[in-house]
Amino acid sequence: LSAEIYYIREGQVNAYALHFTVPVPAHLEEISFSWQSLADRPLPYRIHIDAPDPEALPKPSMNISTQGEIPEHIETFAIGLRCSGIVSAEVEVTITIEITLDPLTGNTTELLFRRKKICLMSEHPDVNQPDPYLLENASNGQNGLITIIIGGILAILFAIMAYCWTMMPMERPSFEQLQICLQDFYAQLTRYV
Repeated sequence: LSAEIYYIREGQVNAYALHFTVPVPAHLEEISFSWQSLADRPLPYRIHIDAPDPEALPKPSMNISTQGEIPEHIETFAIGLRCSGIVSAEVEVTITIEITLDPLTGNTTELLFRRKKICLMSEHPDVNQPDPYLLENASNGQNGLITIIIGGILAILFAIMAYCWTMMPMERPSFEQLQICLQDFYAQLTRYV
């Protein structure tokens, strides 16, 4: 959007502006916010984004952490609202920013920013967008890969142990020989992981 809306100016919350739902056109894939702490110290914050239609608008992204401190000088952060292109929809997006004004007393202010993201169905949906249903059900894609790698290593280790067990006692490798073999195996494995 080419317009600026001031939600807080010189420490005063503009409650009137917070009540509006601002439309985000289909061609816009991110919105930006500028902020600054005027409290002579960084203020702790938490951000949560709710977009209830993952088929049209998969999990929105941010270029800052979901929790941290509001900087003492003006900084801009962006929230990515990239549609999947699978369906057309108007998605109500709620951005909640909780600011802790005084950690000792627990004094916090919660700001709710409402956006209506317009998503259009495309002849060429974004194939790089992950499956929205998998996003809802999977915590982290890396966990599955790590589980497979560890399972494979354990299977190989048990196969080596079973092979050694079938040997005659005099033919079995010593503990030191097994240790050297496993170290070599580990060195080869870490080259690929």
